[in-house]
Amino acid sequence: MNRIQDDAPVDRRAVEAALTKILSDPEFQKNANSARFLKFAVEEALDGRGDRLKGFTIATSALGRHSDFDPQSSSAVRVQAMRLRRLLEDYYCGRGLQDPVRIVLPIGSYQPRFERRDIVESVARPSDPPTTTQPSPAPPKASPLRIAGVAALGCLATAIAIAGVALLVRSSSPAKIAADGGLDPQPPIVVVEGANDVDATKDAKDVMERTVMTIESGLSVFDHLVVKRQEQSESSDRPDYALVVRAGPSGRAINDFMFELVHLPSDDVVWSRTFPGVNLGYAPSINDMSRAVVAAVAGLYSGAVIADQRKRAASSSAPPRGYFCLLQVYDYVLNRSLERRAVARECVEREFSTHPQDPRALTWITAVLFRDYMDLQPGNKGFEDMERVDTLAQRAFESDPHRLETALTLFVARFYGRHFDSAFEFARQLLTEFPHSRVLAATVGMAYLARDRYDEGMAILSPLDGPDTETPNLAVPALAFAAYLRGDEAQMERFARLPANARYPLGLVLRIIACARAKDGACVQETSQKLHRDYPGFAADVAAAFDRHAYADDIKARLLSDLRAAGHFGQAPI
Repeated sequence: MNRIQDDAPVDRRAVEAALTKILSDPEFQKNANSARFLKFAVEEALDGRGDRLKGFTIATSALGRHSDFDPQSSSAVRVQAMRLRRLLEDYYCGRGLQDPVRIVLPIGSYQPRFERRDIVESVARPSDPPTTTQPSPAPPKASPLRIAGVAALGCLATAIAIAGVALLVRSSSPAKIAADGGLDPQPPIVVVEGANDVDATKDAKDVMERTVMTIESGLSVFDHLVVKRQEQSESSDRPDYALVVRAGPSGRAINDFMFELVHLPSDDVVWSRTFPGVNLGYAPSINDMSRAVVAAVAGLYSGAVIADQRKRAASSSAPPRGYFCLLQVYDYVLNRSLERRAVARECVEREFSTHPQDPRALTWITAVLFRDYMDLQPGNKGFEDMERVDTLAQRAFESDPHRLETALTLFVARFYGRHFDSAFEFARQLLTEFPHSRVLAATVGMAYLARDRYDEGMAILSPLDGPDTETPNLAVPALAFAAYLRGDEAQMERFARLPANARYPLGLVLRIIACARAKDGACVQETSQKLHRDYPGFAADVAAAFDRHAYADDIKARLLSDLRAAGHFGQAPI
């Protein structure tokens, strides 16, 4: 087992020896870009130029990109950094477990950190004779065996997360109904592959290959599916979906690209889209295409995979467990399907009692507890629940820090626990690490607005209202709130009237205000009654609810004043 010596400097020769050993590892030899990235970053840091390690420098000096590379419009370096971090974690849980020097690439930075470590002999060999030494009466330190056991569990969790495999027990058919009438607990497996289009030009095929890699990376951050390469899938672990990328007819630098998501057991095409006239020499358009595909396929609201899985799960009357419990949680927490609340709460409590150390179960129960707390749903225990949220979110993140859902839950616990500075610092790292997550963007953007940091919030939220993408449900009240803050009556009413807005208590508050300004008394009455009916705890003490949502004092005062002017507090609940 290794222990970090935080105050121990690492000399250059030791770092170079560690680098040489890593680069000789078979996995790094198979991943040439990651190896070049690591070698360049380490050598620059050793030569005192670590602070100059930026996206452009790495792309042009290590990854072979041209001088016109734009790190703002291309995620290539960020994707490679993510892969490099995962390769390093895998290496240090395997061949490098006993290495005296560890090379770390911190999240949010391209400058490596070097750690010198003490090596502790963790377990005696079977042939070693038993010791006759009497045990010491005072145990000041954990035993090497205990330390090694903790390390092994940590490496196991990391290895599973890196592989993208769910932590609950997988069976042979992730999306099918099990023999006992229950539903298999595992998320579906998706492979991304480029079609062999013989008529496509070399440039088009190169773009297709890069698009496959970008989409794989984008899909890998989602926890409701597992991304694998076709050759990685065992016969007992077959993919459920194939996302096929095709390059269509070419007009020199212009090419059509087609995408199809196929449910492999039934051969059904469950989603398809064509992007006509893509400019092969314009990276932003290619990146926009990849982002649109990731959102359409993996989105938590109306993404093709989750929609198809819901449809296939609907035929079972068995209590949801595992992956299908997760669908209930998403419907309640994100889609705000209040009729799912009781089912979601029941199944996550069951999953948590069965798998109390599983980061996935920890995250699910944290999400439901947090949503009940924020909306003052009947049965919530107030700050006691929020303290539990903070504890469980921290445990989940420590168990599995590489997954979006554990990181997002920790941000939520920090922010709504009123640790604003540390929450926003953490959010900046997450937005870099998970640039495709619209749920993360909506959550963080809304948090900035709540603290009256409008410009920062809108920089994150604005891309969610693009013409080619469906605005996530969670972003609708956030965008209505942004329009309210800047005094844009037309945009506020536009978002306030959307059906998705009415699923959230803040959305209902903004609709009441918008209806009052439009002098629509019937709408004010109807919306006020809906707020009382769907969120009785929230409606009974709106000021306390605003405090829980962490609104800045001046924003809270403004909302309360506008609700008073709208006559909401005079509306009788039904």
